[in-house]
Amino acid sequence: MVSPGVAALNSILDGDLLNLPANVVDGFLNGATLNLDALVPLIAGAGVLPEGTTINRLGIAFGGLLSPGTAANTIPVGEVVSGGGIGGSIFNSIDLSITSDALGFPITLDAPGCSGRAARGAGQPVAHHRGRDRLGRWR
Repeated sequence: MVSPGVAALNSILDGDLLNLPANVVDGFLNGATLNLDALVPLIAGAGVLPEGTTINRLGIAFGGLLSPGTAANTIPVGEVVSGGGIGGSIFNSIDLSITSDALGFPITLDAPGCSGRAARGAGQPVAHHRGRDRLGRWR
């Protein structure tokens, strides 16, 4: 698992060596978030962002042993709500904050997993309607 290593790295970079063992155990059980803010100047310098757009924060969260690892689904299907998602997504773990003035005024998109939260589990109602269960098996 990556989370204990990320938790150890975070403790070392924060100078919190006294709590390093506890943070590693916490990372193993609950997960940890890797701060990727050091990559923001590289992305900005590459010229891939539109004019007036800046990245404020960048990170990725890794799950732990007790993390659910699912993309929850609460979209009603007929009279019942279908079951939970069948797995997590890399988009659910991206921590991103972007500020842009492309609309003529500054707007900040500040949401963890912003690119995947809107669409998570969206294919399950379609599969259910076509006669499949949440795992893709024919009913």
